[in-house]
Amino acid sequence: MTVDNPLDTMPLFVRASSIIPMTQVMQYVNEVPDAAYEIRIYRGDDANFMIYEDAGDTYDYEQGAFAFINLSWLENLAQLTIHDRQGSFPELITERQYNIIFISERGREIKTVLYTGKEIQVSAIENITS
Repeated sequence: MTVDNPLDTMPLFVRASSIIPMTQVMQYVNEVPDAAYEIRIYRGDDANFMIYEDAGDTYDYEQGAFAFINLSWLENLAQLTIHDRQGSFPELITERQYNIIFISERGREIKTVLYTGKEIQVSAIENITS
């Protein structure tokens, strides 16, 4: 593969079947504690990812003060499942906006959901057009 790469840009190569969570740039932990999560689904095959959360500025996680959320993508159903949140800690953000971006060689599709800690399923259009 040959990629044109001007000096002012950096290419990013992502393997198909990847789930990559992102959020806005912050200068320090919890600058924007309730910032939306952007979940990028690079389509191709089934995929899984676990989001881990804790207070970010204490050692309370050592005593079990943390939570995690499993994400699973089923390519044949074009469906993302955001599973029930497991665990808790005092600073936990109980509701968070998830901007889900489904990406394939045919284009991208964006869906937005409000996650409250309970399992939800989000479906993509199977044949995305650019």
